[in-house]
Amino acid sequence: MGIPPAAVQTIRSAVLDAHELHPDAPDVIARHIIRAITDAGWQITPIPPTDDETQETSPMPRKTDPAAVARTARNAVEKLNHATLAAGIPAPVVSSATQAVLGLVQHLPQTLDQLGGAIQARHREGRIHMDDGTDPAAAALEITAALGDAVRALEQAATAIQRASGPMFHMAAK
Repeated sequence: MGIPPAAVQTIRSAVLDAHELHPDAPDVIARHIIRAITDAGWQITPIPPTDDETQETSPMPRKTDPAAVARTARNAVEKLNHATLAAGIPAPVVSSATQAVLGLVQHLPQTLDQLGGAIQARHREGRIHMDDGTDPAAAALEITAALGDAVRALEQAATAIQRASGPMFHMAAK
């Protein structure tokens, strides 16, 4: 039985992404590939990083501030926008970048669900006060509804990006 095309595409994208980020760190590249494969639903046994590797390569601080992480992600997207302005980007690079964007879009619904859940939890605990005197319950419901709309929109976007990425996998630079 051959390797499914989706697995080949996942591995290819992971190798390109990891090599670009860590060209001189084969262990980091291997873990990046393993993570991409397992995120895609295939089962393998990842090699856990040592404490030294985690400290050197982890983009996340030990105590994670969600707003700081979101700002870092926003800044990375701004860099991506600048990088994609250039004319003449080879098709394999476009394919790899599209796969990475797909991964981002596929993970955002979970983030939004969790943020909505945090608002609901703080509301149930009575820990939300509106400085304009409006009802916190109504605000919590509106926030949850709006985030739910965003989740559905992101799921549609992920489907469209996935549809676009299929033909890209077979494109080669000329």
